[in-house]
Amino acid sequence: MADATNSLEEFSKYVDAELVEPLRAVLIGRKIVPVTPEHGLGVSAVEFHKIVEMGEGVVTYSFSDAGEDEINITPTTLKLPIHIKDYRIDRRHYESYREKGINIDNSTALSAAFVAANKEDATIIRGYAGDGSTYDIKGLYEGAGNTYAGSDFGTAGNPTDAVAGAMDALEQDDVPVSSCNLILHPTQRNELRALRNSYGIREEPEVLEMLNGGAIYSSKALTAGTGLLIPTVNLARPYFDYFLGVDWRTEHGTESEHPDTSDLHGRVYSTGVLRIKHDVAICTITGI
Repeated sequence: MADATNSLEEFSKYVDAELVEPLRAVLIGRKIVPVTPEHGLGVSAVEFHKIVEMGEGVVTYSFSDAGEDEINITPTTLKLPIHIKDYRIDRRHYESYREKGINIDNSTALSAAFVAANKEDATIIRGYAGDGSTYDIKGLYEGAGNTYAGSDFGTAGNPTDAVAGAMDALEQDDVPVSSCNLILHPTQRNELRALRNSYGIREEPEVLEMLNGGAIYSSKALTAGTGLLIPTVNLARPYFDYFLGVDWRTEHGTESEHPDTSDLHGRVYSTGVLRIKHDVAICTITGI
């Protein structure tokens, strides 16, 4: 039994290694928010302090007149959801790997991982609503503290105006915008790709110049006509991050009634939750 268990563990490690690069290529959420180190499967909730407001700084000639202030914070506890998908692997494929070292077709595990990863992405970018309407977990969009009303991205000039307006909203709350990321629904992302003014000059390079090292991302987690503007990862850490419980991994087992011949039952999963510490650092863009 120990040998069988060890073989399944080794197989899971093999599948894990095959999943890492494909998931990194498709996941957007972890590219646009700071990610903490892993904290383990046993961590089911995280407590942190959400900043509400703080008084302005002062200019003085004496340290005794520094105008002592207290940060207004709200203790917040979030449960860590599990992003999970089960799948099955033909027993003979597994035995070929175990006995002969033949690399198996792991497309089933990859498909399951992509399904689960899309859920993680949607939870980070938009949020999670168990009943389809009330958001139990607020992502960037549902948890944003700023918003800007833009105009149709199919019209030249509107995308740059929207980005400038969202940047201004963040700056009004003293959020650094020296480098930002823009997240759009695929419809608006493709409108921006194709957009040219009356002189044939494309608008996308101008938007990228405004983002100053940031990037434009496309996500179906957003609804058409909406977008997000946030500071890049190097600036965002004081305002929001992704608390990682367990990074993507797999496990495999067999049916106890037929341990030598049953198909392998696989599971791919991760745990984690977005922590928004200061919501004014996130600006939604509507009407685009």
